[in-house]
Amino acid sequence: MLSRRELIKLGVLSGSGVLLGEKAQELFGQVKAAEAKSPGFYPLNDPENQIYSVCLQCNTGCPIKVKVYEGVAAKIDGSPYAPWTLYPHLPLSTPLEEAAKVDGALCPKGQAGLQTVYDPYRIRKVLKRAGPRGSGKWKEIPFEQAVREIAEGGKLFAEIGDDRDYPGLKEVWALRDPKVMKAMKARVEAIWKEKDPAKKRALVESFKEEFKEYLHTLIDPDHPDLGPKNNQAVFAYGRLKAGRTQNLHLFTAGMSMLGDHLKRATGFPSYEGCHETSSPIPTLDHPGPHANPPPAGILEGPVVPFPHRSRQG
Repeated sequence: MLSRRELIKLGVLSGSGVLLGEKAQELFGQVKAAEAKSPGFYPLNDPENQIYSVCLQCNTGCPIKVKVYEGVAAKIDGSPYAPWTLYPHLPLSTPLEEAAKVDGALCPKGQAGLQTVYDPYRIRKVLKRAGPRGSGKWKEIPFEQAVREIAEGGKLFAEIGDDRDYPGLKEVWALRDPKVMKAMKARVEAIWKEKDPAKKRALVESFKEEFKEYLHTLIDPDHPDLGPKNNQAVFAYGRLKAGRTQNLHLFTAGMSMLGDHLKRATGFPSYEGCHETSSPIPTLDHPGPHANPPPAGILEGPVVPFPHRSRQG
């Protein structure tokens, strides 16, 4: 059996994230010697009880090693294969049997992932309001039902005495024809460039006549620079990078919507890559800071007053 001193010493070495050069081989030797004295003394060090994954407690995405005990995640450490969590990291050719005994470093926030996974208040199913707003009454509904109601809208709360019609995303997705969007874009740019108030108003009336069949798709036909109703849909998020950004773009591009961030406020014409829109909403009379297109190179993409990515259907 291991003495208390040997066990503590082994634990310190095993959990260290600063293995240097031959220190790794020295550690492997000590671990094997300890296991020979007391086989199976620490089951979390067995490779079959470990799962390699990525931490999502923040947007850094550190590689991690999750240790499982009797089917439950019991400990999270850094991956010994990654330079983020162990320097120098183990060669990728290191067998899992050996890497299982070496832990990388992981910050307390990452280790607290256990609390995130097993938090009794973690929402794992879709909840729908089952009473008046503020009542705190909720019920679980299938994911498919949630998607349908969000997309189609309707009398979603009739069963609790609310007979109002709630618009779905299909209703907000008002303008879908990319050719019409492109034509509107050109006319709005002309309106922006015109400085004479009377001529500007005349251009607005000309716009309304040319696109009279689509005026119902606009937020305000008298202010076409606000764009279509599509711009009223805003996808708000906190920190979003890497692969999750691509998933977001699949949705925002399909909706032909402007607002994929709160900084791109509801109602603004869609500036691709615009950084800040904290000033008052621009109108034809008070065009705001973006009345003239910003210099080339400032934006991540082209200046597009109307969503330029659309999908028919």
